[in-house]
Amino acid sequence: MTRSRSSNIHALPVPSVSRLRCSRALVSRGALCLALVSAPGATLVGCGFQDPDEAAVAPSLHATSIPQVVGTNSSGVGQLNTAGVLPPPAASAAGADTSLLVGGPPPKATNTAPDADCGSNSQSAGLKPVVLMFNFDVSGSMGDLAFSGCYDPKLKWQPVVAAAKAFFADTASSGLSAAMTFFPGEDPSGTAPPPGGGGNGNQYICQASSYETADVPLTALPSPVFATALDAVDPDLNGVPWRSGTPTGPGLEGTVAQIKALRVTQPNNNYVIVLVTDGQPAVCGAQIDSLDNVANILEAAAADGIATYVIGVDNPPTPTVTMPAPAASAPAASGSAGAPPFMPPGGGGGGGGGGGGECAHLADNLDALAVAGGAMPNAMIIDTGDPLKTAADFKEAISKIRDENLACEVSIPKAPDGKNFSKDEVNVAYKDSTGTDHALVYDASCAAADAWHYDNETTPTSILLCESTCAAVQGQVTAELNIAFGCETKKPLGT
Repeated sequence: MTRSRSSNIHALPVPSVSRLRCSRALVSRGALCLALVSAPGATLVGCGFQDPDEAAVAPSLHATSIPQVVGTNSSGVGQLNTAGVLPPPAASAAGADTSLLVGGPPPKATNTAPDADCGSNSQSAGLKPVVLMFNFDVSGSMGDLAFSGCYDPKLKWQPVVAAAKAFFADTASSGLSAAMTFFPGEDPSGTAPPPGGGGNGNQYICQASSYETADVPLTALPSPVFATALDAVDPDLNGVPWRSGTPTGPGLEGTVAQIKALRVTQPNNNYVIVLVTDGQPAVCGAQIDSLDNVANILEAAAADGIATYVIGVDNPPTPTVTMPAPAASAPAASGSAGAPPFMPPGGGGGGGGGGGGECAHLADNLDALAVAGGAMPNAMIIDTGDPLKTAADFKEAISKIRDENLACEVSIPKAPDGKNFSKDEVNVAYKDSTGTDHALVYDASCAAADAWHYDNETTPTSILLCESTCAAVQGQVTAELNIAFGCETKKPLGT
């Protein structure tokens, strides 16, 4: 028989403030917890039924028998009025909550008895640390005017480096770690690769093992050590020569090896590669330098959970210095740089054109690498020509990578001693950078605000924040999840 439901709450008195929850026996018969806050320090708490037939089984189940918390003593424990009849409610203070709260967890308790507040059975869990592994192109095409008028350091190297330094020093990068590897590497023997490319892959800069140690090891951000390292390879600051060639593939292979080594001792990090380059691979020979080879390296990394973002530093629209055209017998200019310097007037392939030609552009080949990297469908191409805009665009690109990868996933921690994990008795909150707690609700569809879900609804291993919640957490300088066990999982109202 279907029973009619009453809109009235028939309440059962609660014997003490240490048990502000309905007993399991009553819950099994449809009892609801309730609280009425009529003014600060005057909270009505109780347990009752919406079904009058259930309420009739005990004479005490009557709305006027809800005990009243009329204040607190010096230790903060509520004092109960158990006279059985509610006095007229006190005038509500401005802004006081006068809503009727039905269901959900009780007010925070300090004991650990069964049915007590599950806050005492909680674990803090840091969001997965994000590690950005930079592969930074320091080849001559980033600023060697002696090689090409398209490689003006004032338009390429200097604004890009200024923006990179600002990112590494930015307090908004707190909570992240980064490492940086320069390519081409500096051969300890001092042997330079052959000019114009065409190497056989045997030289130092074409060996993946040359890049298995970062120039800047894993370092928490913000940090000045990255600026120091960038200054050390800057020819304008130190008189060091521009490095020759663009061994993109070996540099990436070395960085993947670094990540695999780091995973041994730091397996829970979210490792992401950031490739900063201005040109196509060059100097190590056709097989190593082919885009297919580099794409294969990135695809394998992506399959292993290592995404790669590609930031392309374009050449300026036209040369800033007029250069003599190369002799007809000269090889196509990919030279010390890697970024093809010229297109003949009216367009055409890389190399060949001299003064008066347009500088070659990069988007097509770098887009292919971005797709293989698995993070974005396109490379983020930074236009050059206006140094201030170049610096702003580069910082925006690198900040986008940071924000997209601030972790919104955490492995489910081990339940406290004496507790067994139940996926239906887990609650999640996060503490923002001001120390304020934000309670979340479970919603597998992520349709609700302030929600989370499991990675696998049947056999979960991780907790993930829904997109809007993730965005809120990403807006914090620091954030920490609190995962509570033993209380029925909070869900959106009406579900």
